[in-house]
Amino acid sequence: FFQAEDGIRDRDVTEFRRVLFRSRDAVHNFGVPALGVKHDVIPGVAGSVWFTADVEGVYDIQCSALCGPRHAEMRGQLVVRPR
Repeated sequence: FFQAEDGIRDRDVTEFRRVLFRSRDAVHNFGVPALGVKHDVIPGVAGSVWFTADVEGVYDIQCSALCGPRHAEMRGQLVVRPR
């Protein structure tokens, strides 16, 4: 569902990174609330968003659109390490 451009979700602090999205079934919304990242994911449309993380840590990834019965299970983590 959400995939980092190089397939890895571990990131170095202050690097610009791109996350690619694709949905097959419903409108979703990729969100990393602590980093202010939020982007709609539309079925059949490849999308992406660029962002940076200035502080190391573990950030929650979530779908912020009520997309279906398994919406609550659409979570992940982004790990940002010091450079």
